[in-house]
Amino acid sequence: TAARPVPTPPANNVAATPGAGAGDGGMLQLLVDQFVPCTFAEALHDAGALARIVDTHSVPPNWPITLSTEYFALLVPALAAKYPQSRDMQMKVGTRVAPAWRVAPGAASSLALDIYVNFTAATTPPPPPPP
Repeated sequence: TAARPVPTPPANNVAATPGAGAGDGGMLQLLVDQFVPCTFAEALHDAGALARIVDTHSVPPNWPITLSTEYFALLVPALAAKYPQSRDMQMKVGTRVAPAWRVAPGAASSLALDIYVNFTAATTPPPPPPP
């Protein structure tokens, strides 16, 4: 009888692993403990990077909500009485405490946010419209 050739096993490299080659739809698995994003979020909170002041200049012109006492008087009628002439408003948004990301094995993760939103009216009325 003739001797059969012994098959050579594939080389032990990444390209031989199904789904791990470049360009074949391979995936990357990244494991991160919740400590990493929670510490990052706490550092951003402590540095004040999660607080923003939004005013009329930072809102796009085609945005449906305008930051003015005239617009918000629809929600808070006392604004119309206090500011009969429309005034610009500011909105301050931020976090009260650092955001917390929770992960439970085999379950969905969650992000806990405790935010605040403060509105203030400008102390001077806007300039009159051009003629």
